[in-house]
Amino acid sequence: RYASCLAALETLRPDLLLDLHLRPHVDQLYADIRSKALVQYFSPFVAVDLCRMASAFNVEVDSLEKEIAALIMSGCIPARIDSQAKVLHARHADQRNATFVKALATGEAYMKDTKALLLRLNLLRADFAVKGSGDSSGPSKSSRQERAEARAFGGA
Repeated sequence: RYASCLAALETLRPDLLLDLHLRPHVDQLYADIRSKALVQYFSPFVAVDLCRMASAFNVEVDSLEKEIAALIMSGCIPARIDSQAKVLHARHADQRNATFVKALATGEAYMKDTKALLLRLNLLRADFAVKGSGDSSGPSKSSRQERAEARAFGGA
């Protein structure tokens, strides 16, 4: 289906080249679309036979290999090419290490948040309040509590 899609896109090229604003960008757009199709074709696989991929894109194996090599060099496809067997192998990052690093970061974030909450709780228990400059913030929490207790017990 990739070959038919790219062929249909190729039939639109003369019309797109007539557009005054689009003309300078047509070649780059076609190259980007083709690159995206190659990346999309390869993404679900661990290994792909270049002969089958070439037939899916209706191109020669050697030209496809050069195209894929360019995509690997640019970092679009994390893979390596076995030129002798004509196979494209995915290069996956060490998932065990990545999972460990992510778990460690999550644990550190949890510890930081927990320490901040414990500090806040201890400050609230000690009725510690930092007042800003001036008396624009109103009465402190402790003076509000004292007034509320006085009203509750019938005091002044």
